[in-house]
Amino acid sequence: MKPIFPVTVFSLNKTSADLKAVFDSGSFYTIIRADKLPVNTQVINQEISFGTANKKASLKVRGQTILVIKIGEKMVQGEVLVSDELGSDMLIGAGLMQTWDISILNTNGKTKINVTHDMRDPEINEVV
Repeated sequence: MKPIFPVTVFSLNKTSADLKAVFDSGSFYTIIRADKLPVNTQVINQEISFGTANKKASLKVRGQTILVIKIGEKMVQGEVLVSDELGSDMLIGAGLMQTWDISILNTNGKTKINVTHDMRDPEINEVV
């Protein structure tokens, strides 16, 4: 079973939405269900269809956007695909997890999400 945790997503125009995200290291892409986007989020239209783990199924994506995602006290930013068909609120995939060094930790039957980097860290956001 893949872990599900609460997150807050922020659009680039500073609107936000609270939702539950599935952390799925088996999926490269990060995807949000269209009706869970913060109000007035700009989406670049780009229709794509992906195969799913169920070989007979597919997932249609209608576009992409950039979101800031608050996971616990950490903030990360990334490109997010937008789909009307996603079963959960949001899926955080391996691409975003690798970029921000996000790991899924299981200890004594309890699952925790560890986010190593934060977009507010000086060593990440300074240009030298």
